[in-house]
Amino acid sequence: ADDPFTRYDAAGIYAQLGETEEALTCLEKAAEARGALTVSRARHDPLLEPLREESRFRALFQEAE
Repeated sequence: ADDPFTRYDAAGIYAQLGETEEALTCLEKAAEARGALTVSRARHDPLLEPLREESRFRALFQEAE
């Protein structure tokens, strides 16, 4: 299903596979639909650790403030 929860899960999988662009795209689309929830989850999700230094990842938190 193409919903924010599936996109968030896909972002974690892509991040673990080193597919940064795909991970960030999925995460951004999840945030478009469920911004506060996505940001809250992403803040502490160990699967997203490979994305932490990416400017697009950090922008999600700035937009949520």
